[in-house]
Amino acid sequence: MAPISEQRALPNGAVATLCVLSGAAAAIHFAVIGEHFAEYWAFGAFFLVLAWFQAAWAVLIVVRPSRSLLLFCAIANGAVLVIWLWSRTLGLPIGPEAGETEPAELIDVVATAAEGLLVVGCLAMLAVGRLAGLTARSITAVFVLACFATVGATSWALADSSEGDHGATSEDDGPHEHMDHMDHHDVGAHRLSHNINRG
Repeated sequence: MAPISEQRALPNGAVATLCVLSGAAAAIHFAVIGEHFAEYWAFGAFFLVLAWFQAAWAVLIVVRPSRSLLLFCAIANGAVLVIWLWSRTLGLPIGPEAGETEPAELIDVVATAAEGLLVVGCLAMLAVGRLAGLTARSITAVFVLACFATVGATSWALADSSEGDHGATSEDDGPHEHMDHMDHHDVGAHRLSHNINRG
């Protein structure tokens, strides 16, 4: 892979922010690998490969940026966007709930937004000649704003997902705890009645 010859014309902030966007998407996908493996092995394997790809790309784009990396990232994340839209509008043709649409949740919306920004950012850097008229400051400002928005939204989405899991666990445990309490109460009442009868 030949390094981008025009790299000097681009601000370092653009490359750094693409790294953050890919890292944010990878972090979200790493966080949901377990639940997707529990749902269907192929879904878990897909998210495992996707998470590692996005994490590795985040490192490579900083260490050795190239046009090939940018193009590959745009194509791969564009394909993921298509799959996500397919699953939310028509339903995927595989899996235990094949053909059924999935609800759009905060955590996957944030990951999808990061991937969309990655596609746009990579295509913009590939069209470096067309960006020549823009100042380095204006390009940096756009990418840095996207960076902060993505980091904030990713943190919020991961926290929201974690709270949802804890809430579900509490709801699942609730009836069992209630039944245990009722069982103890019934045992106590039975003993009391037995002692009264003996008396």
